[in-house]
Amino acid sequence: MEMTSYETLALFYETSNTLDRFFDFWLSATFAVVVAAHLGRDSINRSYARVIVVLYLSFTLSILARQFVFSNFMITLRDNINNLEGLPDINWAIPIIDGSLLITMALGTVSAVYFLWRCGTATGREVDLPDNDAQP
Repeated sequence: MEMTSYETLALFYETSNTLDRFFDFWLSATFAVVVAAHLGRDSINRSYARVIVVLYLSFTLSILARQFVFSNFMITLRDNINNLEGLPDINWAIPIIDGSLLITMALGTVSAVYFLWRCGTATGREVDLPDNDAQP
């Protein structure tokens, strides 16, 4: 079944908005992890840090997989759009957009994991223990 030019453009923009929402959600979660690591640095031990790092990395991989699926779908839509008359050529911008998103996600992921790990190992604690210096 052939799509009309209007349907193709509408689907292209909707897919583009979906990709933006995925990235916005990931970016919000990344900043939340960094802020939580900073604010909770006194209560995050190595065990907590490991669990949070694993959860955060699995979340990031899930977002990357979704980005990959929708990016491939965008390629198909872009090829259909290229056959339409009178639309500007956007092919030159796609590698820049994809590359900048991947660089941002890589740097953000490394930074968030670093902050978490640094906070979890700052005190050198494996488990929370009562303060031995406290006098009754």
